[in-house]
Amino acid sequence: MSAPDSPSGLTGTPLTLVGVEALVFRVPLAIPVQTSFGLMHDRPACLVRVVDEAGTTGWGEIWCNFPQVGAEHRARLLI
Repeated sequence: MSAPDSPSGLTGTPLTLVGVEALVFRVPLAIPVQTSFGLMHDRPACLVRVVDEAGTTGWGEIWCNFPQVGAEHRARLLI
C-alpha cells in the first residue's frame, strides 16, 4: 500500500517507527550571549533520533533556545 499522491507528485510507502529518542545537551558558554530572549549562559540542543522497523535511523533537531528550560520541555513533549 502506498501513500496518496502528494502535490509534488511523489509517492511513498508507510513506515513503522519502532524507536523515538530525545537527547538533550547543554554546552556552557565562556562568554554569555545576549539575545532578544535574554542572556544565554549555555547553548542547549535537543536532538531527535527515530528508527523504523527496517533499522533505518533518522536524526533531527528541535529548536529549543527559549525559554531557558526549552530543551528539556521539548524532549518531554516528544516522548
